[in-house]
Amino acid sequence: MADIVFEQVTCRYPGADAPAVSELDLAVADGELFVVCGAPEAGKSTVLRMLAGLVPVTNGRILVGGQELTDDHEPLMSLVFQNYALYPNLTVAQNIALPLSELRLPKKEVTRRVKEAAAQLDLGDVLGRTGETMPAGQRIRIALARGLVREPAALLMDEPLANLEPRIRAEIAQLIVDAQRRHGITTVYASADPEEALALGDRVALLEHGVLREVAVPEDVAPGRPGQRAAAPD
Repeated sequence: MADIVFEQVTCRYPGADAPAVSELDLAVADGELFVVCGAPEAGKSTVLRMLAGLVPVTNGRILVGGQELTDDHEPLMSLVFQNYALYPNLTVAQNIALPLSELRLPKKEVTRRVKEAAAQLDLGDVLGRTGETMPAGQRIRIALARGLVREPAALLMDEPLANLEPRIRAEIAQLIVDAQRRHGITTVYASADPEEALALGDRVALLEHGVLREVAVPEDVAPGRPGQRAAAPD
């Protein structure tokens, strides 16, 4: 677990007319569920991808747990994509275990972690099934278990509810909150939906065209903007 600090961070993609993210100053507390909200092309995914080391920082710096994010210091991050990026030919257990292959853990430790993550997300009975047979609500559980099984410094979630039917979005949103609270893991969550952002986040940042416009707790957001925060577990 770790706090995350952006100091005047800019990211400009090659050939782009304007930065995807411009001079971002932002601090995410250790253990916080922090939501970055904005319209398409606002820079939300770029923020996550910089944290995950998938795109470089053009200017400024990012600190994770007090240490600058560099090629020599890349703390373990887990990124849950919008499409969940599961391998349909692999079993649920194999999908969850994939990130552990690079850690070279003993087989018993891999099995323990997979079973523990699966049990917490009600996947214990489907570990032998393949990803292609699972409905969307189960696929996001698998993707979340795969993210948590690595015991990362932070969990990054890129609009994971965007492709779900409305009837199960609230259920999965509460599942994410419950899992985040249980693990106490620093989480940065990208959303294009203000209602979803206010329902999930301890705090919410609004990005517009790569520029940070506002950071607020849901209770302080101006009247008339939608959203009611999901309750944290007792």
